[in-house]
Amino acid sequence: EDVQPVDASEYRYLGKSRQLDHLTEILDGSYQYGIDHKQENMLYASLERAPVVGGRIVAFDAEAALSMSGVVDVFTIDGSGLAETNFWRDAVVVVATSHWIAQQARKELQITWNHGLHASLSNSTIAHLAEQGLAGEPKIFEKAGDTEMAFEEADMVLEEVYETPYWSHSPLEPMNAIADVRQKECTIWAPCHDQSRLLDALVKVSGFNAEDIRICTTPMGGSFGRRLLVDYGIEAFLISRKVRQPVQMLNTRIDETKMGYYMPGGHYKLKGSIKNGQVTALELAVAHPSIWAFSDPTYLENHGGIDTAISHDFLRFPYHFPNRNYAHAILQDLPVPISWWRGTFGNTASFVLESAVDELAHMAETDPIEFRLKLLQGHNQFHYVETRFGEEQIDRHLYIRMLERAREWSRWHVPLSRNRGRGIATTFTFFESYAIVVATVRVARKKVHIERIQCLVECGFVVNPIMVEAQIEGAIVFALSAMKKSAIHFENGRVQENSFIDYPIETYKECPEIDIEIMPSLRPSCGVGELANAPTFAAVTNAIFDACGIRIRSLPLSEHFVVEG
Repeated sequence: EDVQPVDASEYRYLGKSRQLDHLTEILDGSYQYGIDHKQENMLYASLERAPVVGGRIVAFDAEAALSMSGVVDVFTIDGSGLAETNFWRDAVVVVATSHWIAQQARKELQITWNHGLHASLSNSTIAHLAEQGLAGEPKIFEKAGDTEMAFEEADMVLEEVYETPYWSHSPLEPMNAIADVRQKECTIWAPCHDQSRLLDALVKVSGFNAEDIRICTTPMGGSFGRRLLVDYGIEAFLISRKVRQPVQMLNTRIDETKMGYYMPGGHYKLKGSIKNGQVTALELAVAHPSIWAFSDPTYLENHGGIDTAISHDFLRFPYHFPNRNYAHAILQDLPVPISWWRGTFGNTASFVLESAVDELAHMAETDPIEFRLKLLQGHNQFHYVETRFGEEQIDRHLYIRMLERAREWSRWHVPLSRNRGRGIATTFTFFESYAIVVATVRVARKKVHIERIQCLVECGFVVNPIMVEAQIEGAIVFALSAMKKSAIHFENGRVQENSFIDYPIETYKECPEIDIEIMPSLRPSCGVGELANAPTFAAVTNAIFDACGIRIRSLPLSEHFVVEG
């Protein structure tokens, strides 16, 4: 009872920047990721998987592959059902004495596939289902006031549809795992993000007791949500059990692009109204697959038809819309493996809602920051959202302080030269951190150049500032990679993209100047890993509108402009 806490001014380590102990090894290439791990007498596996979800092997000819020096075996593994928590596909497996040999032999396989019911899936199919969902009766998850009356009495009404594409996680290190399966036990080495999930899956697949399974977690070369899934560990287990030796399963980059899980795209129908320069109503209808329902078919039934992951990211914005009606139509029957993507649905929610607020601000002929301040001022300090993780408290006063600081720091009212524009967007995340992004862009002759990204962060007490900055920079680059040129397209049931050549990621040369300011805070430390990507999308597209008057309502940007650095 008599212990006095150390004053923050006396901290020797907390709040001080400190580099990673293994930074040198990362930079010189000596750091050992999962892909670098080796075991004695290890073999290597490459998988030719069903190109269409639900596809089955009718027949295969492995004679040419088996004739190659170094090839040990060729066999099939059966996939799981799509509704399984961890989905993996039917595949023909080539096992060899090196990855190179396994991958080259794989090219010699002759496989006849039954592509099944989903061979007609295409982007047009997905768009049609979304349009049907929006035209039907979406499930209401937030309602207050009378939107119909507000629209009738409004001076101006905005009606638009926004769209976001499917995105790949695309971590630089593709999925890999080593399995060493013995008669009654096994060891798995994997860059896995969720060991409990992998353990549960292996118990189910193997029939082993949990105490007979040993999971060794290696460093991972990026996750972004992809390594929450454990299909790669299951595949390694099945292969090692067949050949009775340690085996490393390694995806190629093309495997990673075509055979992964994806952040689902969506359609978002918006209707907002202005009267006397103020927002009087906002209606939102979302047509979107449910990640929870994909992994648990009973989820929607058990939650009254509401996917809280979709709804909560819209409800976390503390702007006050006196009349509002938010609903979603869940697209349940799309045969696409989907999973969490860095920032979850906060990315799409922020793009849609922060763009809509910007549109309404311009419709009301009000400065976008002043407009946001009006939506926050004069209301209770705290905006509450009841989530599956408990009640979240969003501080409107802090939002106001951050907007005012962002206005000052970005020199918002200083006019820019011709063809240049600024845009702003905000976010609050489920790990209780706040961020505001201001983007500066140049648009000329249908070419967009993103010049600068400024990110203001409030994440509670900062333990290691340099690591916060690194996470924020990485999140911004992650969002820029997705929004500039990247999207997953489906045709004849297959993913059309192959590698970084047609699903590009941001390069050093293309990356804009990134500036970060961390606001001092007495709040407990909060998370930042998925914070800055969410507001980056709308900040950039709002800046494009400011520069040239063209409103971007669908991504990627390359559908509308030539995208430069």
